[in-house]
Amino acid sequence: MANPAHSSVFEKRREPHTIIIARGEKLYHFTVRPWFFIFTSILLALVATSVILSAGYLIFRDDLVAATATHNARMRQGYESRIALLRAQLDRVTSRQILDQELMETKVAELLQRQINLTERQNKLAPLIGTADASQFAEVEDTPLDFAAPDNDRATPALVPLGHTPTVQQSDPFSLLRLGNEEPNKNDKSALLTSGDEADRLFLFINNSLKEIEKKQEKRLSILVENLVGNVEQIEAALKSAGLTRYISLSADEAVGGPYIAIDDDAGFETKVSQLDLALMQFDRMVGYARQFPLANPSPGTPVSSTFGVRRDPLIGRPAMHAGMDFAVPTGTPVRATAEGTVVAAGSNGGYGNMIEIEHANGFTTRYAHLSRITVSEGQKVGTGDFIGHSGNTGRSTGPHLHYEIRRDGEAVNPLPFINAGYKISGIL
Repeated sequence: MANPAHSSVFEKRREPHTIIIARGEKLYHFTVRPWFFIFTSILLALVATSVILSAGYLIFRDDLVAATATHNARMRQGYESRIALLRAQLDRVTSRQILDQELMETKVAELLQRQINLTERQNKLAPLIGTADASQFAEVEDTPLDFAAPDNDRATPALVPLGHTPTVQQSDPFSLLRLGNEEPNKNDKSALLTSGDEADRLFLFINNSLKEIEKKQEKRLSILVENLVGNVEQIEAALKSAGLTRYISLSADEAVGGPYIAIDDDAGFETKVSQLDLALMQFDRMVGYARQFPLANPSPGTPVSSTFGVRRDPLIGRPAMHAGMDFAVPTGTPVRATAEGTVVAAGSNGGYGNMIEIEHANGFTTRYAHLSRITVSEGQKVGTGDFIGHSGNTGRSTGPHLHYEIRRDGEAVNPLPFINAGYKISGIL
């Protein structure tokens, strides 16, 4: 039978290395595994490498330290030499040309700082001006200010571009820079000016131009604030004439007051910006209040055939209360909502005929009666001026017309003061 250790199919088994230690009659032996041998070899190699590197560092350390110190000393000496050279050059700067150059750099820095200030002003004004509509500030356009053309998407006038300078007598101010390159004319005294005088003239012109732009910005701020305050007062007066101010409820944060004091022309720019911001907030708040009330005309440009109050009933001839206004319009005339709100009724309603009732803020409702056609449905949201139906002659009516009512908590009120108030501020809203 063949020996399995010498099989031709399986490799011969490798016996592990064995270390035998004999001490007298006692024998000690242990087996060395391959992995232990490899690990021990790597460890010995690392220890040897560390010893070699440490020895090299100890041998060459002094040379490295000396080289580093020498390099630092050379750099320090080089810097000291350069500093001494620069100081010597500064001491020699006594000529008129160097002094003029320094003066020019100072003036340029001042002009650049003023330009930066103007840019910062522009950035502060842009969001404030962008919230205002140019139609509210027509008076601004009448002032002798040079504004840029309005944007196509908005009617808000832009501020004066910072690169634009006012019209002056000198058609080409930068021609001053070219005087030194031209042949001097003995008959022209300005051609005999020194370069310093030329620079002074140029800087004076640019400085005056920047001052003019600053004045225009401040004047525009004052005009905008005055117009905003005037519009707020106009809206408040219109609402007060209709008895609507009592329905405006202000929160603790919104309650403001006090006499109006115009901004002093000498007031600081920041003060004027704060005043404009406050005026815009008050204007937006007042416009929001005004738009809550039914101030629009349901049928603009048409005559009133019957007003609010006691009148002779057109059917039975007896005195009766007329709870609204009648507009003499032919059948099919468009009828429009007088304020934003929600349609709470849209259909036939007895003597009203085809009627639409819209619920607004502050407990107000409006009714549009005797319609020939209704184009809205109950629960629909409508805005001011939205088309809601056509006039007609349905219900208790003697002829084609529009019957319009305003009610407060269900009680009919006279629509005429509302329409008059809306007419007064129609250009603002």
